[in-house]
Amino acid sequence: MTRPEPTALESATVSALLADPDRQRVLSYLDPGKRATVEELVDELAARERTEPSADGGPGDRSRIAVSLVHHHLPRLDDHDVVDYRPASNEVVLTTPIAELVPTEGAFEPLVESD
Repeated sequence: MTRPEPTALESATVSALLADPDRQRVLSYLDPGKRATVEELVDELAARERTEPSADGGPGDRSRIAVSLVHHHLPRLDDHDVVDYRPASNEVVLTTPIAELVPTEGAFEPLVESD
């Protein structure tokens, strides 16, 4: 299936997409054009959560993260053509880097540190 050409997103939409720390982490983990699996994203988010004082990093956390990614974050990012999420193969490809979402330098201060 051919995806339509991405269009500029409204600033309110960009703000809403980037307001969630997990979505920010997903976008900072992905490289444009490189495929990542949902499992890789779960690993990344779980590793980052383990560094936070309130997280225990148990198996329940991984399950919660996976459900949140698959049922909320990835479909939402896909709906706005920021990622190409393929549920059948559990693959994700970044189609619009954060820098392209927020063209004005300094307009966005990330909630999470990127590596």
